[in-house]
Amino acid sequence: MLHGLKRAYEQFHSVNYSDDAIECAVYYAGRCIKGRELPGKAVDVIDEAGASAQLHQPGLPEDVKDNQKRIRFIVHRMESAIANHEFEKARFYSDEERKERENLRNLRTSHKLDESPALTVGREEIENVVSKLTGLSVEEVRGSQPTDSPSQDMAS
Repeated sequence: MLHGLKRAYEQFHSVNYSDDAIECAVYYAGRCIKGRELPGKAVDVIDEAGASAQLHQPGLPEDVKDNQKRIRFIVHRMESAIANHEFEKARFYSDEERKERENLRNLRTSHKLDESPALTVGREEIENVVSKLTGLSVEEVRGSQPTDSPSQDMAS
C-alpha cells in the first residue's frame, strides 16, 4: 500500500524513498508506535522522514523552509480537524494547504530550485523519525529490526 503512495510523497517532499525505508516504516510503526493503526502511522513516519530530510537540505532558502513548515502545520491542523469530525474546519485547512502548496511552487520557481529530488530517505532517517515520535532511543528502535516482517504486505 505504501509503495503506491511513495511517488506522491516523493514529489511533495522532493526526496526519494528507498524500498528499505518504506518497509522499515511499516515494520517500525507497527512495532514501536502505539495507539494508532497501520497503515496510517506508517504513512505519518514516511511523511515526517521526508519533511525532515527536506527541511535539513543545505542551501534551501529560508522563505522556502518557512513555507514548508506552514504546510506541515496546516496539514497537522487538518488531520486534527478530521479526527475530531470538524469537517468544515478540515475543508478550510485543505483550501489553505492548496494555497500554500501553490506558494511553494512559486517560491521554488523564483529561486530556480530544481524539482528533481536530491535526497534519499533510507532506513536511518526512518529510525530517527520513529525514535523522535516514540521517545525510544535509535538503538531501541533498531533492537526491533525487521528480518522477514509480517507487515511487509502493508508496504506493497
